[in-house]
Amino acid sequence: MRNSNFYPVIFLNPKDNVGTAIQDIPLGTPVSNTVAATEKISFGFKVSLADITAGDIIYKYGIPIAKAVKNIPAGSCVHIHNAKSLYDLRSAAFDFRTAAPEDMNYQLWEDME
Repeated sequence: MRNSNFYPVIFLNPKDNVGTAIQDIPLGTPVSNTVAATEKISFGFKVSLADITAGDIIYKYGIPIAKAVKNIPAGSCVHIHNAKSLYDLRSAAFDFRTAAPEDMNYQLWEDME
């Protein structure tokens, strides 16, 4: 891996185990001195800067934001498919394929008339 002062992620605190992508990150792009993206990471998404074990707290900008619901290898996208928000209680019931809460009933507008 290259040693560089620029990586396409923001992380502000030594506790951070994720960084936020400041651009789309292609597979294999270094995101730190020791970690490369293991998949494409979209702009604005989080990428793990170290291996995160299921049950570990996820830190962003030095703040605990989520708990890992499965093991997350370094360089992976961190999102609702592998983390549960500590702030949005609905995230525990998200369908990770659609990001829709599974615990809500939806009704189409035309069905209401």
